Amino acid sequence: MGVNLEIIAQAIWLILPAYAANGAAVLVGGGKPIDFGKVWRDGRRILGDGKTWKGLFYGSLIGSIVGFSQAVVGKYLELHGRNILHLDYFEGFPLMIPLVLSLCFGALLGDIVESFFKRRVGKERGED
Repeated sequence: MGVNLEIIAQAIWLILPAYAANGAAVLVGGGKPIDFGKVWRDGRRILGDGKTWKGLFYGSLIGSIVGFSQAVVGKYLELHGRNILHLDYFEGFPLMIPLVLSLCFGALLGDIVESFFKRRVGKERGED
């Protein structure tokens, strides 16, 4: 039983917009926190200063740009006979729009939910 490098390459290719969204949210974030500085019933911040509207918006936007760029590159490779990833089930932009948007926004929403639960158990920003 060997490692199938094609499956690994497909997995990396498909998760790349989510990684880009998370990284971009950190790099361009800042400003108004999503929780507006409010505290939960336990007296702790709801999310903390690390989750901002700017990071959510620009992270989703940059991740989506990466995803749409991948669709263009994938189509270009396919047209030139170099369909090395064999992602035939993604037929361009009509299907890519909801897929990429939900992948990018979902990655950031998952981070927000994780941050909420970290605050409930008493962990601060940056703690695992």
